Amino acid sequence: MKNSFSLRTNNSNAEVKLLRSKDDLIHELVTSEIKYISYLRKVLKYFARPLIDRRYLPEDIHSEIFGRLVPILSVNETLLESVLTVGVEKAFLKISPCLKLYADYANRYQTNVVFMEASCSVCVVLFLLRFYLYCYC
Repeated sequence: MKNSFSLRTNNSNAEVKLLRSKDDLIHELVTSEIKYISYLRKVLKYFARPLIDRRYLPEDIHSEIFGRLVPILSVNETLLESVLTVGVEKAFLKISPCLKLYADYANRYQTNVVFMEASCSVCVVLFLLRFYLYCYC
């Protein structure tokens, strides 16, 4: 039979493990958000803006493919800032009305791939090739 000290110690150890797990999850969330925000900014800077500025894609197709990225970036920036300032729970409550953006984007993914393939002109291929060479060579 365990004494009361033993029960408190076991309970305390469980609480410590739980708090460590929560801290690890928050750290992972913050790290992932920082990376995701960085990737979204790169997509906008190196793909979305140049493709429209150089008129490699018709405006309607560009809007269909990239139109939701700026609002998604904004939501993720808000999430990151909120997690760091007010905590995870309040952060997700704050952005919850905006989560539909992700569903719309995911639902349109296959359509966007088809648009991109159909619109893929020689200019777009050359643009993407130059970008690849710039980044990886």
